[in-house]
Amino acid sequence: MKAPQNKHTSVGQILLGSLFLLSASFTAGSRCSANTFGTVIPDTSLSTNIFDKASPGGLALCARECKYRRRCKSFNYMDAIDECQLNAEVLTGSGENTTGLSYSNINTWPETIGSTCANDVCTDLEKCVPGPTGYTCQTIYYNVVQQTNTALIGKIFDTVTAGTETACADACHSRTVCVSFNYKSSSNRCELNTETMLTDYISYIGNQLGSFYSNVDQYTPVSIVI
Repeated sequence: MKAPQNKHTSVGQILLGSLFLLSASFTAGSRCSANTFGTVIPDTSLSTNIFDKASPGGLALCARECKYRRRCKSFNYMDAIDECQLNAEVLTGSGENTTGLSYSNINTWPETIGSTCANDVCTDLEKCVPGPTGYTCQTIYYNVVQQTNTALIGKIFDTVTAGTETACADACHSRTVCVSFNYKSSSNRCELNTETMLTDYISYIGNQLGSFYSNVDQYTPVSIVI
């Protein structure tokens, strides 16, 4: 008589299986042991602070992409389509319930995941590129002066109603401290900013659907209201 089969898979078996699959995503020259992996929260994501995306080839390589960028504080990874979403912030609550996406705080990963970029001094506009004995800083982000579905958050000093982007720019021109704006056409909401993407890169956030960001110097003032 056959012994009864255990139809229940333990959490430990699931984790070991996951680590095996993750490590398989590395090339032979970049494999790492199980203690390389950080804390991963399944079916959870942070979608409001994504500033870049990549297709790295695995979850651990997504963490590496995050380590290569000083601005990256956490990431979301979708294994089904190999999409790595890099975040400029970390979760402060439970996050969004998103099936298929896994969230991880980059601080839970060891510095060694970044290879020779572990202690780089690259800027927010650069990506660290590791080499055999050191690293180089490659500029991959440039001064964005206008962008759809994007906003500069955290530097809004006033909000007004404007019927068009031009009217929003005019409102910004009328305020001496205003140097850029976010415009939401669906609600005619015009948010006036005291900084630009270049001077405050950390607050420049993509994935803001319906928001149009622009430096005010891209517009000639229609009228000046004192």
